Amino acid sequence: MNKQTIERLVHDVLIENEEARSDDFILLYEVYSHIQPFIGGMQFKDICRRHRQLGLPSVHSISRVRRMVVAKYPELKPKDTEPRELEEIDFIEYVKGERHDRK
Repeated sequence: MNKQTIERLVHDVLIENEEARSDDFILLYEVYSHIQPFIGGMQFKDICRRHRQLGLPSVHSISRVRRMVVAKYPELKPKDTEPRELEEIDFIEYVKGERHDRK
């Protein structure tokens, strides 16, 4: 699947579903459902094992395209980004060995 198609799907989902703006799994499910409408009836393990056969883009592709779409259309950013930004800071500190637990 080409990048333009993924971009159009991600953009459409982010417009239609506000929850998908802040939840990667909801975005993933909605994009996959647009590509393969029967996906909701499949087991997760089967989707993972057969994603190429089903013509589904990778999780990473969808995530990268989401960042690109949000950069173009800032109004599609999640409303509350603070918790996510704190998680990102915690992860960076963890990787650097500087992690301090937040409460």
